[in-house]
Amino acid sequence: MKKVAKKMYETFPSSVYTISSYGVTFLLENKNKEALELYKKAEKINPNDVIVLNNIAIIYERLADIEQAKKYYKKIVSVGDEKSKTLAQKKLAELK
Repeated sequence: MKKVAKKMYETFPSSVYTISSYGVTFLLENKNKEALELYKKAEKINPNDVIVLNNIAIIYERLADIEQAKKYYKKIVSVGDEKSKTLAQKKLAELK
């Protein structure tokens, strides 16, 4: 999977979908800093992509940076659909 995702990323480096797919491969390996770098790039391209925002929040949780995780869950509450908002609100309640 990683080889395919890397090739897609090399071919389409500005596609949020391909960046996100490549980022998942790093998440699965617990390479949080590498994944965060990719997701932050995707966020610059589309700052309201809920999947990207959620993955950034998860990474910050893994890195024990709860304030940053909360920041991203709050952003999901402001830009996401109803399901995303509900899940983000639940995570915010758990992080308090």
